[in-house]
Amino acid sequence: LETVALRGTSGPGTNLSAFRSVPLSTDFLGLGRVMTGSVRVGVLGPLSVEVDGRAHEAPRAEVVRGLLGVLLLAGREPLSVERLIPLVWDDRAGHTRPASVHVAVTRLRSRLDEAGLAAELRRDGCGYRLAHEFDLDLDRVSEHGAAEEPAADRCLRLAAALARYRGPVLADVVRLGRS
Repeated sequence: LETVALRGTSGPGTNLSAFRSVPLSTDFLGLGRVMTGSVRVGVLGPLSVEVDGRAHEAPRAEVVRGLLGVLLLAGREPLSVERLIPLVWDDRAGHTRPASVHVAVTRLRSRLDEAGLAAELRRDGCGYRLAHEFDLDLDRVSEHGAAEEPAADRCLRLAAALARYRGPVLADVVRLGRS
């Protein structure tokens, strides 16, 4: 599987720094309890969510899971409804109407609210973007240190970021359009 390129081409040489980061927060179990603490979200491998070091279940529904994944990869940039359809619905894109995107957005918002996550799925022009404060693994890999940061510190920071790599981007999001 190749990296999903939301702003250009994809391939084995895709530069991950082209993707801006997006952080998520709290419990995806849908139990309605508000979770506080450190929220880590992983997209470098299967979609994962941890709160205070404990794994929490990410959305199970294929479309909601895919929508969350692509919005995380897009960073703070909005994705148009026309772009979301081939990314999230992939082989069903030709039969998917914009109303389906709006329904999926409503379902994702509901999951985020039920889980008490500090994230907001916002309408932005003709698209959507996810505003959050999660510790996203992709952000750690792509963040640049200060110019005056010692080389040894940069190496340690990058090694810690790479330790969060668990496989191909969003490996468990099956229908995700890889174009």
